[in-house]
Amino acid sequence: YLSEIIRALPKNCLFDKGKVGCGGTSLAIESEDAYVICVPFISLVENKLSQYPNKRRVEPILGVTGDTRVREIKDYLEEVEIPKIIVTYDSLGKVTNQINSSQFKLLVDEYHLLFNQYSFRSDAVKVVLDNYKKYKEFCFMTATPLEKDFVLDELKDLPLVKQEWPDTVITDVQTIKCKNVKASTIKLVKCFLNGQIKGNAYLFVNSVDFIKQIVSYLKLDDSTTRVIYSKNNKTDMPISNSSVCTQPKKINFLTSTVFEGSDIYDPDGRIFIISDPSKCQTLLDISTSIQQIAGRIRDSKYINSITHLYGQTRYSELSYEDFKSESNKTEQSTLKLVKQMNEAGDELRELLFTKTDISDKYIKRIKEGLKFEFDPNLVKVDLYNYKICSGTYSVRVNLGNEYFKNGFRVNTAEDNAIKIDLNDTSEPTFKEVVQQVKEELSKPRQSNPLYDQAVVKYPFLKEAIDLLGFERLATLQYNQKKIKDELIKRSDKTINNKIAFKIKSRIKPGFWYSKADLKKIFQSVYNDLEIDQAGKAVDVLSFYKAKESKKRIAGDLKDGYTIISNKYIYDL
Repeated sequence: YLSEIIRALPKNCLFDKGKVGCGGTSLAIESEDAYVICVPFISLVENKLSQYPNKRRVEPILGVTGDTRVREIKDYLEEVEIPKIIVTYDSLGKVTNQINSSQFKLLVDEYHLLFNQYSFRSDAVKVVLDNYKKYKEFCFMTATPLEKDFVLDELKDLPLVKQEWPDTVITDVQTIKCKNVKASTIKLVKCFLNGQIKGNAYLFVNSVDFIKQIVSYLKLDDSTTRVIYSKNNKTDMPISNSSVCTQPKKINFLTSTVFEGSDIYDPDGRIFIISDPSKCQTLLDISTSIQQIAGRIRDSKYINSITHLYGQTRYSELSYEDFKSESNKTEQSTLKLVKQMNEAGDELRELLFTKTDISDKYIKRIKEGLKFEFDPNLVKVDLYNYKICSGTYSVRVNLGNEYFKNGFRVNTAEDNAIKIDLNDTSEPTFKEVVQQVKEELSKPRQSNPLYDQAVVKYPFLKEAIDLLGFERLATLQYNQKKIKDELIKRSDKTINNKIAFKIKSRIKPGFWYSKADLKKIFQSVYNDLEIDQAGKAVDVLSFYKAKESKKRIAGDLKDGYTIISNKYIYDL
C-alpha cells in the first residue's frame, strides 16, 4: 500500500500513484489532516463510505452529492475533530462554500477523467477547475496518467510526480476479434451460466443500451445477474440497478461508473472488456480505462488475466499525426474567427449565437454578453477520440501494439459467432411506446414514468411531441427517420447547418469516399430536407476540409476525396 512507502500525498501537483488499488484515497482519509476528497461518481462516494469508520479511522466521513443539504455539511463539521468529506466533482463548489478551504487539503481522485469526460461533463469539470486553488494544498491523483497531449490546458503546467513500485506484475491480455461483438458476448454469458467457464463474469462495457439488449435477449434476471450503471441514467432495465457493495452474481455488467476507483471484492471474479465498434463510447483507451479495469477486482484468483472482446473499426486513410497537424491549423483559424465574431455588431453576433451550430466544435458560447470563446480542451478531446476510434481499433496490430506499449502481455484470437437478431425480444416498438406515452400524458398525474423512460431511449421524442404533436407522429407512420427529418426542417437553423447535421453521421474525418458515393449522400440529404438542388461530390468541400485522391476499388481506379476535418462554421 502507498501508506507503507510515503507518509503524505505530494502537494500542488499531478500525482501518478503508479498502480491501481494501492490505497491513495485511504492515505488521505486516514491522515491527521482535514481533507476534501473529490471523486467523479456517486458510486465512488458510496464505495468509500461503506469502508469507514474502521480501526484506522474511527470518526465518520461525510459523503456529499447533489442531494446533500448544506445543513448536513455544517452539522458534520461540528461533530468531528478531523473532518473528511468525500464529494462528487459536481458538488465541490457546494462544499467549498461551506468550509474554510484554506484549512483543508484537497485530493482530486482519478483526475484523468476530468479530460476523458470533458465533452459531456464540462460543467462538473469547470467546478473542479474553479475551486482547487482555494485549498491549503491540492493533489490531482491517478494511477493512469494521460499522455501530455491530453492534459487539460488549466493543469498542463503542474509538475508530475510519479511513484515507483518495486513489485509491479504484468497482466496477460487475451484479445478476441469478434465478427459480431453482441453475438460473442451472448455466447460468453451462456458459457458462464451453463458452467463451461468457471468463476463469475465481470463484463465491463460502457453502454447501458448494449447491456439491456443482452439482458433482454437472454431473459436474465436478478437471480444470476447484477448490473451497475449511473444512478442518473433513467433507462428502464429488466434488472434493478445495483452497486459494487452488493453480493456478486454469476454475471456482472458494469459501466464506466465502476471503471475508476471502485473496490470490487470477489475471489472468483474474471474480467472481460467489451468494445462494440458500433458504439464509440465502448472503445476504451488502453493507457487509462483498461489499466484501471485490470486492477479493479482486488482479491480475484484471476487478477493477472483479462479478456478483451472487440470488433474492428473502419480503417482510417489519415494518420493521427496528419490529423493532429490539421487540428493545429484549425486551432489558429478558430482563434481568429472567435475574435471576429466577438467584434461583430450586436445584430450579427446575435444571429451567429442563435443560428449557427457550434455545439460540437472548438467554440463555446458564453451567455453573458453573447460572447464566443475558443476552448483548447475541445481540440484535445477531438484528437483523443480520433486516436482511439480511427487508430487503436482499426487493425488488430494497432490494438496489440497499444497493449505492449502499456506493459501488458498479449495473446490474440478470433470469434466468428454469427449475428443474432437482438430485436427479437418482448421490447415494445417505437409506435407502441409513443402510444403508451400519449395515453399516460392524457391523464392528470404527479409523475409520468413511461414518458421519462421514453425520452431517455429516444432523445428526440420530447422535441417531437412538443413541436409536432401526436397526430403528426401518427401521420408520419411513427417512422423515426421521417420524424427526425421533420424536426430538422422545422428548426430555425440555417440550411447549411441542417445539411451539416444530416451528413455528420455519414461522412467522417479520416476516411476516403468516392465521388459517386458523395453525390448519392448529398442527393439523399437534399431530398430529405426538400432542397431543390442536385447533389454533387464537390459539395463536400462546403462542410469539410478534404483533398482529392484516387483509390483502386475492385481493380478500377476511382476518383474521390479523403476527408481531413470538419469545417467549424458554415456560411449563413
